[in-house]
Amino acid sequence: MTTTVPADVFAALTSPDARRDPYPTHAAYRTEMPLLDTGLGLWFVFGFHDCLALLRSSRTSVDERHATIPGPPKPDEPPTLIHLDPPDHDRLRRLVQVAFTPRRVEGLRHRATEIVTETLDRFGPDDEVDVIQELAYPMPLTIICELLDIDPSERDLVREWSTWMARSIDPGVFRSPELNDRIELAEREFSEFVRDGIERRRRRPGDDLLSQLVTTELDGDRLSEDELVGLAVLLLVAGHETTVNLIGNGLHALLRHPDQLAAVAGGATPDRRMIDELLRFDAPVQMTSRVTLDPIELPSGTIPKGQVAIVLLGSANHDPSVFVRPDELDVNLEREAAHLAFGNGIHFCLGAALARAEGEIALGELVRRFPRMQLAAEPPLRPTFVLRGREELRVRLS
Repeated sequence: MTTTVPADVFAALTSPDARRDPYPTHAAYRTEMPLLDTGLGLWFVFGFHDCLALLRSSRTSVDERHATIPGPPKPDEPPTLIHLDPPDHDRLRRLVQVAFTPRRVEGLRHRATEIVTETLDRFGPDDEVDVIQELAYPMPLTIICELLDIDPSERDLVREWSTWMARSIDPGVFRSPELNDRIELAEREFSEFVRDGIERRRRRPGDDLLSQLVTTELDGDRLSEDELVGLAVLLLVAGHETTVNLIGNGLHALLRHPDQLAAVAGGATPDRRMIDELLRFDAPVQMTSRVTLDPIELPSGTIPKGQVAIVLLGSANHDPSVFVRPDELDVNLEREAAHLAFGNGIHFCLGAALARAEGEIALGELVRRFPRMQLAAEPPLRPTFVLRGREELRVRLS
């Protein structure tokens, strides 16, 4: 079923109540109008099967220039995987797969465990701590910076640039001209920083990932400098921003459900199952978009050619036609269907295995070390729409 509605759908989806808890709003739309046509060349897609079909379709694009009504012009920036269609996407993904081989991810698991253990050893049983600032940010940021051999003195800059660039993936209607200017400045400074690093590694390669990307050649194919810059920036930003939200959202959900916190603390729940349920329950990436290159027939209706479809991953993960008791958090339930928190299809998150590992270690160790922790205050949300996370998360450890 397709339904045309006024543009004030944006107000409903971004209201303070929907920001705090988007899932009841999603459920109402998913029931009444699962394919929601704003009449502006923009559609919202709420159901799991519709979302999955769009993510897997070869007749969609991640390049909004294919839209009948294009969005605001974007700055001239180096190409990244998330903005490329095949065959360019496939070529770059093949060349960057070296970053996330099972052997490399296993090595990073050991480093994550070291960082988490060192951090938790500094906490006392009577402390009140901000888990976002003390653990959720430092651990994945340290790992991705070490992977790319970013000097510790430069990591605060990387975090600042990443924070601004995380705002760039929000739909243009949610960004002011002033915010766009600040994002462009961060993109320019970040790109210059990475270009300098690439040049140094060309002169003297090391054993870090950026050196490996600079020197990698497959079947005579190598990455251009612009491609190297785009990939390095993407790895640095995506390599920690979404994991921060995974840890923060996951811990918040557990603290709001004491029985689930106790299940994790007791050690009976496999960490892998816990993380997948937390990813499904409150996904760190709430939406993505596709442009229809042809009319796309979905289970709920047809989206015409040239339309921008907002694929609501968070809504799909709460679809009762796919998930039993979708609005309940149950870390002991092995769900039959896979969630869409990491997307699907050719753009499935390249760093999913690393993000899972970091989340498992951080949350598993924290909860087992401090099983009686409680929320000290309701945490404020970050001012983003695509990425869902908390600015801070203060807890009392006993």
